[in-house]
Amino acid sequence: MPERDVQADNTSVRGILWSAVGLLLALAVCMAALGLLVHYYHRASPRDIPTISVLEQQRQDTPPSPRLEVNSPAAGAEVIAQGRSRLQGYGWVDRQQGIARVPLPRARAIILQRGWPDPGQALP
Repeated sequence: MPERDVQADNTSVRGILWSAVGLLLALAVCMAALGLLVHYYHRASPRDIPTISVLEQQRQDTPPSPRLEVNSPAAGAEVIAQGRSRLQGYGWVDRQQGIARVPLPRARAIILQRGWPDPGQALP
């Protein structure tokens, strides 16, 4: 008698059916437990909804800061232009103490003329 290269069929249809029935029962138990939890939390939640406060009733046209940028490149160019105008123009930093802002080329000329100030020296 020749040898067979075929594996015997040991699949149990009854076992597969019992496994499917077990899975369906487990699913039914989980769904029932979830339904009971939802019912419990629905009954336990407070029924009285608080009234809306005056602050919540006010309509706000623009959101509070910080807001998202609509056009980032334009905003960046504006910041750079403001910085350049501050660096290239004259202005007061603190008028009472006599601290002014001067353009960078003028500040370099003043430092070359007077020298670098000592840290302990008072400002003129």
